[in-house]
Amino acid sequence: MKLSRLQLPGLFVTGTNTDVGKTWVTAAIARCISNEGLKVGVIKPAATGLTDLFSPNSDPMILLRMAGWPITKEILQLACPITFEAAAAPTVAARAEGRRLEWAELYQAVQTSIQGWMDLNVDCILMEGVGGLHCPMAEGGKTVFSLIESLDWPVVVVGRRGLGTLSHTMGTVNALRQGPTRVAGVILNHVPGDNADGIPESTAALELSSHIAPVALLHDGQGLSDSPEELAIDLKQISWASRIAKPRWVD
Repeated sequence: MKLSRLQLPGLFVTGTNTDVGKTWVTAAIARCISNEGLKVGVIKPAATGLTDLFSPNSDPMILLRMAGWPITKEILQLACPITFEAAAAPTVAARAEGRRLEWAELYQAVQTSIQGWMDLNVDCILMEGVGGLHCPMAEGGKTVFSLIESLDWPVVVVGRRGLGTLSHTMGTVNALRQGPTRVAGVILNHVPGDNADGIPESTAALELSSHIAPVALLHDGQGLSDSPEELAIDLKQISWASRIAKPRWVD
């Protein structure tokens, strides 16, 4: 189910797990792309654990604010077409509400959002996944990986700068390579609660870069960012506009 008319360049941000800071990273990249002179649309296809879409700290609100968009009901719908209250994988959260999230519904919602952003004349799309690469997104075994493969945008992998990141990040990168998916790079994020001075944290970047080459290690989050705005300053030296790309299946 691929619509060749949806030819916008894009970038997909996934994580090695939940709570690795994907939203802040996606928002920071959106700010960087915007500062490079491009108009960027943002999409989180399905948000869970969300009771108020208009909450200032909701993922869609953070993404839109950092991308420079006004907050309206219509634009929020483009940024986040599907929401659930339960903090769980989308399929689990949907069942908790007495329904099933089918792949056709999810994919159509994504295509509708992309088309909506196209109508607003954006130059590219930045999409944030849910949880990790194999998080169930829809019934029938469809995962975040399924969505990545169907959209065929380059992928940025976000991992924790902490214990366990080598295995988790290498596993995610290797799974993407089997797609074959274009991996735009890896970001190690300093997450609150991690021991910034521990051996796993201080050596993670060096060890990881020796195992994921030629994939670029774009950022080693040595400092803890207090806001997505601060993280955007750390990421601004990366040419994000050169990392977005069109799907390879378009005409």
